[in-house]
Amino acid sequence: MNGSRWRIIGVAALALAAVAAVTATFLVMPDDADGDASSVAAAAASPSTPTAEPAIRRPVRIDVVGDTTVAGTAAGGAGDANWTRVMAAQLLADGLRTTTGAVLSQGAGFVSRGTDKLTFGDLAATQVRADDDVVIIVSTIADSLQEPGTLTQATRTAIASARESSPEAAIFVVGQTTPANFSDEVVERTDDAVAEGSSSVTFVRPIADGWLDARSTSAASFALTDRGHRRLGTRMAAAVEDAVRDRSSTPTVAASDPGPSDLATGPDRESLLTVSSDGAAARAVAGRCADAVTPYLEYSADGPAGLFPVPLPVSEVLGLSATGSEVAVIGPDASCGEPRRWTSTNRGLTWEPSSADDVWYRTTDRATLHAPGDVVGTSCERVLDVWQLDRDIVRITCDDGRVVGSLDGGDTWRKLGALAGLRAIDFSSPSQAMALAAGADCAAQVYTTRNGGHSWTPRACLAGDRADAVSSGSDAWYAQSSGVVYRSVDGGDTWAPAVQ
Repeated sequence: MNGSRWRIIGVAALALAAVAAVTATFLVMPDDADGDASSVAAAAASPSTPTAEPAIRRPVRIDVVGDTTVAGTAAGGAGDANWTRVMAAQLLADGLRTTTGAVLSQGAGFVSRGTDKLTFGDLAATQVRADDDVVIIVSTIADSLQEPGTLTQATRTAIASARESSPEAAIFVVGQTTPANFSDEVVERTDDAVAEGSSSVTFVRPIADGWLDARSTSAASFALTDRGHRRLGTRMAAAVEDAVRDRSSTPTVAASDPGPSDLATGPDRESLLTVSSDGAAARAVAGRCADAVTPYLEYSADGPAGLFPVPLPVSEVLGLSATGSEVAVIGPDASCGEPRRWTSTNRGLTWEPSSADDVWYRTTDRATLHAPGDVVGTSCERVLDVWQLDRDIVRITCDDGRVVGSLDGGDTWRKLGALAGLRAIDFSSPSQAMALAAGADCAAQVYTTRNGGHSWTPRACLAGDRADAVSSGSDAWYAQSSGVVYRSVDGGDTWAPAVQ
């Protein structure tokens, strides 16, 4: 498996929001009162209850163009505290589900080229989705170092590229968000130059307009704190809502669209979760190409706490792996054709396709398996999970709770054990595994086995009403229930949220 640990499908819904570019519904709970916290809390408390009648059955599609600080820093904005998730939660509370794509390049700006050698104009030209409803371009510190005339022209170029990529989108440009790192004069000069280049779209000044206050940025790094992310997200939500509700085809809540915290279990709502030995993490909603159900992916090189949506090159996720340097998926492209392996080393900005012939994964029909060099049948009516031990040695779980194994590349199968209500499983060794199962008294009951699935020991019951996925890390177990990732360091007896 080329050194990668593949996660091949878990049964329940991940409900973790999205990109697909990325599709997702992001939910956040505020960590302190801030005027608009109640509406955000309401969104988190009842994510699946829309407050408006849908005009069309699809989510608002948003792409955010910026540098990697958009995804959060050590100062704040990790996971659900990120401003894009706060924005989505607020929109959801108002009846608008969103699918948000993050198009990011470290160190990039309107003029400056990031580590990927791309400017915002390049990102907008190549990564913004054609069917976006909203494109948000976020000015960065790098812009404050540019000559005003050059910055203005580069801003116009980026907006023109975004408009060409997504002709019908409402475009927003967000000015400087770090008031402490330069003088007020530099911030104002930078915003003025970007505003002049943004005359054809909506430009907002988070600092001058009072969106951010003294506690919104870190005194040490000048980056946005959790409070700053929350304030920016709630105010961007109001701006985005005004724009999309003014459009003739307002996209609103659609129960059939995936998102990480509020999906219903079903064959097109399956989730995947993987945490690698070097601490990287990824999770996905599988989607379903044949039924036009959009998949969703989040990735972090720094563990579950840093998960952030990244664009996807596939129409259905059949396999998932992650390390600190790359994330890879297996799946068909938009044509629903032959699945391939797709690898990205830049958080999904670009993907390189290659053959997936050497990897076991469940096929799009959900009943057969792709084995190295072949497609094989199974004894399952429907395969839930696949775990590859070697080229010819594999274990699978069936929708009736059986754990089944093959030692000869799928020619023959043998029942190894069973677990009633089985929803997700992961093996840390050929004999040891952890599973989530749904029962009468617990929707996400943790079980462990030390004999390959022959017998199971109940552990803790996770909070939530849906068992999503489970994964073994280098020094802990991770499990997801109702879109929330939990971590256990004692073999599954006690759990705490992986994102505090």
